[in-house]
Amino acid sequence: MAEVDSGVVVVEGDAGWPDQQPYDRVVATYAVERAPWAWVAQSRPGGRIVTPWGRMGLAALTVAADGQSASG
Repeated sequence: MAEVDSGVVVVEGDAGWPDQQPYDRVVATYAVERAPWAWVAQSRPGGRIVTPWGRMGLAALTVAADGQSASG
């Protein structure tokens, strides 16, 4: 974990950081074939999840109002 001067916290790992949830944004820097459920579960309703998708794409998901899914 590293804190940047702006108050942004960077966490390395693939299961989020449950101690500080819910998050407004999850930004991944590696490509995934599917978004881990932990990213959805730890994001607030309306939160955004952005990640490289597969080999050539980009996924930008919005967490549903009930927090039970994300779409985009």
